Amino acid sequence: MDGIKSDDLDRALERHRAGDLDGAAAIYRAVLEGEPEHVDALYLLGTIAVGRGDDAGAVALFERAIARADRVGVMHRDLGHCLARLGKLDEALARFGRALALGSKDGPTWRGMADALHAKGERDRAVAYYGAALERDASDVAAWWGLACALSALEEWADAAEGYRRLLALKPDSGEALHNLGKALFELGEIDEAVEAHRTAVPLLPADAADMPLSSIATIIPGSPKATYQDVLDARRTWAERITPPQSPGPPSPRELGDHLLRVGYVSSFFHRRNWMKPVWALVNHHDRARFEVHLFSDAPEAALEPGYRPGPGDRYHDITGRSNAEVARLVEAEAIDILVDLNGYTKIHRMPLFAIRPAPVLVAWFAQFATTGLGGFDVLIGDGHVIPRSEERFFTEPIARVPGTYMTFEVGYPVPDVVEPPCLSRGHFTIGSLAPQYKLTPGVIDAWGRILRGSPSSRLFLKSSALRSERNRAYLRERF
Repeated sequence: MDGIKSDDLDRALERHRAGDLDGAAAIYRAVLEGEPEHVDALYLLGTIAVGRGDDAGAVALFERAIARADRVGVMHRDLGHCLARLGKLDEALARFGRALALGSKDGPTWRGMADALHAKGERDRAVAYYGAALERDASDVAAWWGLACALSALEEWADAAEGYRRLLALKPDSGEALHNLGKALFELGEIDEAVEAHRTAVPLLPADAADMPLSSIATIIPGSPKATYQDVLDARRTWAERITPPQSPGPPSPRELGDHLLRVGYVSSFFHRRNWMKPVWALVNHHDRARFEVHLFSDAPEAALEPGYRPGPGDRYHDITGRSNAEVARLVEAEAIDILVDLNGYTKIHRMPLFAIRPAPVLVAWFAQFATTGLGGFDVLIGDGHVIPRSEERFFTEPIARVPGTYMTFEVGYPVPDVVEPPCLSRGHFTIGSLAPQYKLTPGVIDAWGRILRGSPSSRLFLKSSALRSERNRAYLRERF
């Protein structure tokens, strides 16, 4: 090494370890002036580039080092991490694979492989690699995070919740992990614990990120056994205040109707879900088209609609998939909608800000409204004397309009099986069935079912939901029983 002394790198490493990155980098560069392909100097200068967020620069340095020292697994590992952060996932996987083949089987290598697989959507494989990383280092917070997120994406809620808990044992102030734990607990039916996890997350997150747990609380709190009506109102008001524009121009002025039809717009993310739409189509199909012009604002294309909707000749369908609420508000105003009806409620919270903008003279909340919206802009919320007794009206921000009987219309507009004799006549036992999602199986529901089954020992309980595809989720539910 012409002009290079062995203690040059020793001095650089001392400065590097002490945090004097500028001083260390200067020495590494001096070494490279004398020997441009000095492996250690290239590699160590690359690690400084990584620390400064310069992944592209680090890649160039690591590749030069590997050209001279291909059999050093740690270099392939670190290059793999840089390539993954740059979105070059296939190249990253190749580097991690090379590192493993060369014997670099430390936790960061396995985790790097897992992260790249996770980013590619190969989550089952990612879970296995995260497990290998954690076998080598059970204190790897990043591996626990990746594992729990991958399990969440696979809807393995029971294992995901355990992963987030293990992460929080190592890093109790992780607002992101608490928020995600809340989401997993909700899917398992542990609503009270979910609300508490989200609440704990709020002060631990940056102000703009706190929207996530606050919106989750506003969405799920009506299902919380411990929540009072006041708790629901407070949670939804808090969320509504965050999405309401500070200066709103107010709703458009009502247009003079004269001989014109009244234009009614319905907003939904579920027009393509025939089972979900049974009550909606039962109302929309019976509009008097001689008096009303119906507009559907849908987060699904018209081609996705299934049987149930019977369009009138003047009906208008607006595909708003992927459009921002501001864009949809302009569309509503351009169509001069007189009455805009929200069919989503908090089921699809991303459309709630549309109604905070007030794009129509009259805003109506109906269907999927299990409590107040918390918004001050709705002109009426439609209910009946059973779902909203007068004693509860003070917990709503909207004026309440009660219809006689039930506020829910109902009509099945697609083929269904014929009604047959109940199976208990031939099987000799009574079967109770529930297709409710698991988040509705709260402790009170399970306790009630348990008492029913104890009182009728020959009966059976049949449960089916998407969450129960997972054996681990099924085991979790059995344990709750």
